[in-house]
Order: sequence, then structure tokens, then C-alpha cells
Amino acid sequence: MKRLLKSSKINWRSSFYAPGFYLLLSLGCISVTFLILQTTTFVQRVVAVIFLLFFCFLLIYKFPQYRQLLALFLGIISLITLLNQQTSETKIEEPIQIYSDQVKVSNQFFYGEGKIGKNKVLISGSINKSFEKELNRFGGCYLVNYKAKVEKIMPATNPGEFDYQKYYRSKKIKERVKLESYELYPKKITIFDWIHILRKRLIDYFEKMPQFTRFFASEMVLAQNPSPENKILLNSYRDLGIIHLLSISGLHVSLYILGIMWLGTIMKRTEEELTIFCVLFLIIEILLSNFQAGFVRASLSYFWNVFFKRKKIMISSGDKLGIVALAHLIFNPLLFLNSGAILSYLLVLGLEISKNFKKIKQNIVLNLLITPILLHNFYRINFLTIIYNFLIVPIFNFILLPLTFIVIFLFWCLPNIVKISEPVFKVIADLTNFIAEKQ
Repeated sequence: MKRLLKSSKINWRSSFYAPGFYLLLSLGCISVTFLILQTTTFVQRVVAVIFLLFFCFLLIYKFPQYRQLLALFLGIISLITLLNQQTSETKIEEPIQIYSDQVKVSNQFFYGEGKIGKNKVLISGSINKSFEKELNRFGGCYLVNYKAKVEKIMPATNPGEFDYQKYYRSKKIKERVKLESYELYPKKITIFDWIHILRKRLIDYFEKMPQFTRFFASEMVLAQNPSPENKILLNSYRDLGIIHLLSISGLHVSLYILGIMWLGTIMKRTEEELTIFCVLFLIIEILLSNFQAGFVRASLSYFWNVFFKRKKIMISSGDKLGIVALAHLIFNPLLFLNSGAILSYLLVLGLEISKNFKKIKQNIVLNLLITPILLHNFYRINFLTIIYNFLIVPIFNFILLPLTFIVIFLFWCLPNIVKISEPVFKVIADLTNFIAEKQ
């Protein structure tokens, strides 16, 4: 903790940037969201309250001049968290709004996400002859004059079972609508709908690629698995404890920025122009990835770094992480219902704590940090994860990831490039599956 609160260069002219304040404040606010959203038993509530009181005590003890600011932030986070977990009653007679990128069609059946009024819902039903064609043509449609059954999404009931209720609750979805009959009515596309059109075009673009190239391209850009046939590979990544590699986050942001800066230097663009382009590009990718938590966190880090650099504010690395977490929480109070978000922030916190450690010691620290989360969410742990990280992470970072982006950018003009990429991806996938089977 001391390493995080410490900074070699602090702007002492403004006590508003006192080292450690924002890191502790973010931990206090996160404790509030856990208390409101995740505690269901008396023991869980007691533990959450203890953590909250502990962080509040540290804040008041170290920064007594910020008591009002502490109360303000805790009040704001509590209020917006309570408001965001509430949903209005779903009015079944209202049209269901759907988009082509959020609905999948398989074997005369469709399923995905839709919206009734202000409420997001899961939808499913049988397709008619023109359903897929019309939805792809218009991009967005309304389902009207429908008959449907509305069901609550049920929680996990068995140990090790995936908790769909908690997962969809983080996306503000609480109900499932099973359609028996309906009519399709085209929606007038607005400027805000174009991101759905772009996502659908990218989905169609990746669909032309062979299995493993399509899988990695879709995961790295859209943060989604394009096909159920990749379930074995996903399970292998999870069993080996390296599922975090498929989460677009800091490394991807760094690659995007590095690529943009390289192209900008060749084109002799100014630093300000390149920064603006990087910000715009990351905002678009946030929308394309459907606000994937790790990528939003990494993008927010870049945005704040740009701000601090422009304002010449020197602030500790721990406080930067705290400010990013606070901004992310205000934007999405249900953030830490998502286990991916918890793992993303824990890994960054661990990297900050262990940045001066040797590689092996750092890997041990990181795995100790995320082990409780993996056990709680997946009921499994792999004691050889440290070794697998040493083996697979370099392959992923230096071969798989760069090759994925090369294929994405060149496939439209050089489709035969997949003849090079697919065998490479298949070898890596087979190696991962083999290790997962033999452990």
C-alpha cells in the first residue's frame, strides 16, 4: 500500500492532489457498491461494512481536511448505485427494439438482447422466412403485435454453475422474453444507431475468416465469442487460468496507440492531432467492444494521463488508478457485479504493488490476488497457472496478438493471408487444448 501511496513527483502547490487520497477514496466507494449490490447474508454485510469503515477511517485519519469530499463521493456513489439497480415494470404491450449485431440466428431460432421501453431484456423465438434478411437489411427493427412469455432470469443453484442472473444484472437485464409470435417493423436509423451497423459489418467481415482466425479477431475487437464451436478453447483458457488474455485491455490500448503514433509520425502529424485521433479511436473501440470493462479501464487511464500531462499535474500511480476507478464507477455503478471488471482492476493493482519485484515473484503476487475471485466465480484454481503464464503469455503477446491485428487490417485486400494465420492460430489453440487436457 505504501508503494501505491508514494510518488516521487507531487504537485505540492495544490493539496487537492494529496498522495493516496483518490486510491483510498476509490476503495471506499467500491466497498459501498459491494455492500449495496453483492451482500445477501448477514456475514457478508458485516464484512462489507468493516471494509467500508476501515477505508473511511484511513481517509479521515490521513486527510481530515477532505471529510466533506469523502461524504459527497460516498453519497453520490450510493445514490447512483441504488438508482441503477432499480428498473421500471416491463410493459409487455410496448414494441421490442432489436439490432442486428445483438441478435444471433441459429437453426430457425433467434436469441439475443432487446429493449422494451427503458428496460433491457433477453429475447428468443422462432424465425420466419424473412426475419434474418429484413433485420440485416434495416440494421434495427421493432417486434410488434407479439405474444410472449416473460420470465425472471434465475440465479445459479448448484456449486460451480455459472450465475447468469448476476452476469446479466451487471448489464441491467433481469428478464427473459420468449416470443411465440410477432411482426417485424423497420426502425428509423439515427446517428446513435450507427455503432450497431458498424458492429454488424465487422461481425460479417470476421465471418468470412476461418474458425480460429475469426475467433481471435472477434475476441480482440468486439469482445465476443463468434461461435459455440470455440467453447472447448475457451474452457481451456479458463482451466489454465489464462482467460485474462482474451480480455481486451491495457496491452491492446498500448498497441492501438503505438500503431497510431507510428502512422502519424510517417504522415508528419503533430502530437496534438495524434492525441485527438487516439482519443476518438479509443471511444469508438469502447462502443464496438460493448463497454468491455478491461478496455474501458485502460482507455480511461489513457484519457486521464492526457489530462494530467496537459495540466502538468504530477500524481501518484496509485491515485491515477483510483481516479480511473471512480470515473468508471460513476459511469457504470454496477461495474463490479462483473467478475471481469474485478479481475481487471485487481491485476492492475497487483502490477502497481509488484512493479519492482522480479518476474517470478510478481507472477506469484498476481496469482494470489486473483485466486479468491477465480474460486468464488468458477469454483476452480490451477496451481500451475504461473508456469502457463510464462509459457503462453509471450506466445500470445508477440505472435498471436500482432498477427491477429495484421490479419484484421489486411484481410479485405489480401484474403489469402488467412492461409498463413490459420495454421499458426490452430497450432496455438491445439497446444492450449493439449496442455489443458493433460494437466
